[in-house]
Amino acid sequence: MVVQPRPGGRAIYATLKQQILAGAYGSQGLLPSSRALATELGVSRTTVTAAYEQLAAEGFVAIRQGARPQVAGLAPAPAAPPTATAPPGPRLSAYAARLPSGPVRWQAPAPRLLADFRYGDLAAGDFPTLLWKRAVDAAIARRPDRLAYGDPQGAPELRAALQAYLWRARGLRCEPGQIVVVNGSQQGLDLCARLLLDPGDRFVMENPGYAMARHIFSSVGAEAIPVPVDAEGLRTEELTGIAARLAYVTPSHQFPLGGVLPVARRRALLDWARRQAAFVIEDDYDSEFRYDIAPVPPLHALAEEGEAAAPVIYLGTVSKTLSPTLRLGYLVLPRALTESFAVAKQVTDRHTAALEQAALAALLESGAYERHIRRLRRRNAERRATLIEALQRHFGAAIRIEGDAAGLHLLAWLDALPATAAGALRAAALRRQIGLHPVAPLYAPGAPQPGSLGLMMGYGALEPRRIERAVAALAAAVAAVAAG
Repeated sequence: MVVQPRPGGRAIYATLKQQILAGAYGSQGLLPSSRALATELGVSRTTVTAAYEQLAAEGFVAIRQGARPQVAGLAPAPAAPPTATAPPGPRLSAYAARLPSGPVRWQAPAPRLLADFRYGDLAAGDFPTLLWKRAVDAAIARRPDRLAYGDPQGAPELRAALQAYLWRARGLRCEPGQIVVVNGSQQGLDLCARLLLDPGDRFVMENPGYAMARHIFSSVGAEAIPVPVDAEGLRTEELTGIAARLAYVTPSHQFPLGGVLPVARRRALLDWARRQAAFVIEDDYDSEFRYDIAPVPPLHALAEEGEAAAPVIYLGTVSKTLSPTLRLGYLVLPRALTESFAVAKQVTDRHTAALEQAALAALLESGAYERHIRRLRRRNAERRATLIEALQRHFGAAIRIEGDAAGLHLLAWLDALPATAAGALRAAALRRQIGLHPVAPLYAPGAPQPGSLGLMMGYGALEPRRIERAVAALAAAVAAVAAG
């Protein structure tokens, strides 16, 4: 037996296990006695006994008083047959085969950039650290009698606080029993996909629109029906003749073009959904940030009050107001759906983390959350104004700015550059320490693409003093690409 001099019990166990699996002792052979092996290795008998007891606990050997350990009827592992071809990959489900690869995988923020205009990032300094810490500390201090799983639908105190907040801030009437707390909007969309769509069903998507939603719905085998948008959001006249199980929309601030769906189109969308017995998923992802007027009421508010079959599922999140790292979101569901969604949530992950739920409930109940939003709205208004002013000064008439009245991003169209120049511009900007993100990937595959180069310019993570330098560097990159 080849073992390192004076090995420890773990090394002895590992070596013996390897030899047993390789068939060195046969299927029922005897191992050395603990005394003999201890003498051979120069270790204590206690060390060898501990290794044998671990092998016995895992079923590799049988130990009887006064007898040598015996292999527990194991056959050696068969040798892999020689092959000239690579072994096949793991057999995965149809769901796994439908998952996208590459484009939606997580990418770390590029290090050491002067500015990254990636949408969805927030400034770390905007997070209300002290408020959140106090709320978490208070939740920890409330010691329950026992630690147990919570309500899969969400903590009752958080759902009650969300009900009151949605009525105050968004004019949305609902009952706490209609709310399901989820791990961010992504889980909310995933639950909708699993519960409302079957393979072969069709769903309506804004084009361009939120690519992750399209991927989530497609992953259950449903077919995307892209419907174009214009400056006023989804072109609902295009819904004529379309049969689908659901529609995903961002009516208060269309993502990414920024339009607000007018009331006539909202009513047309609801009428279409009722005729189709379909549901409308309203993603209200950043409605808190409106800079010209009060936040636009949600589509959900148009649903007839008290109507059990109201077709709107409202999706909210704190990823744009607190932090995307918290993974806190919520669904407001028609009453007929709440039981199914609560059961699905329980099966998926029991419930969202209780500590974070309690902390958010405290911020909502105290009014601290809304005060934080007002402060954040002022900061983001300053970032937005700085960015627009810098773009207009450096580009003048060479740039078109759209979707800038709300949210945490705007769309900048460079009409002098074709959409095909996106790769070259990204590379030129990166050399100047600027991260750029073209809008073209948000258009549905196979659908008409924009001819001009459009940039999604998120500013929620940028400080005004950096924005001016970043836009100057962007102008230099555009000039370099235009010059060839």
